[in-house]
Amino acid sequence: MRLGAQFQEFMALENGMPTLYSKFLQRVKQYQLDHIIFPLPMASLVAGRLLSQLHWTIDIVYLDSSHETGETFAELLIYFQLLRPGGILLGDDYNFFPAVKHDVDLFVRYKQDELTFVRVDKEDWAIIKNTDGRSSSPKITGSTALVEESDAADEDVNNLTKRKRKNKKNRNRKRTNIDRL
Repeated sequence: MRLGAQFQEFMALENGMPTLYSKFLQRVKQYQLDHIIFPLPMASLVAGRLLSQLHWTIDIVYLDSSHETGETFAELLIYFQLLRPGGILLGDDYNFFPAVKHDVDLFVRYKQDELTFVRVDKEDWAIIKNTDGRSSSPKITGSTALVEESDAADEDVNNLTKRKRKNKKNRNRKRTNIDRL
């Protein structure tokens, strides 16, 4: 995808390639944050799987999601599992990309007992992983509504919940069959 003219200066193109990443690395080094920030120049799903395989626990993740329905949800699932209790997932484009809003809303409803969702402003959001494992009532900052209800999101959450229960039953059946052997 070729970015529009409004992004050309921001991406700081040189020879047709963005230099945004190298500028980010320079700032990390300049502010001596290289012992805290661990940039992974790869697709977010691949990076999440890598961190999972390395058994990392993360304090904070800024997810600039793929902006595609379903893929943003998958990114949220992977990175939420990596968060330590009290850890924070941050993101943007909540109202700018409908797919981001859909998947963030869906994720919040799917994992509602394990997190607190905060709308920072019109575009920015944060998900805070509960520290005690108990359900928390979602917090709202300012006058921003938490999650707009939609029949589609209700249906998606119901389908996911059914699949989750079915998978758990199947795992329990397999364990019982193995115990009989």
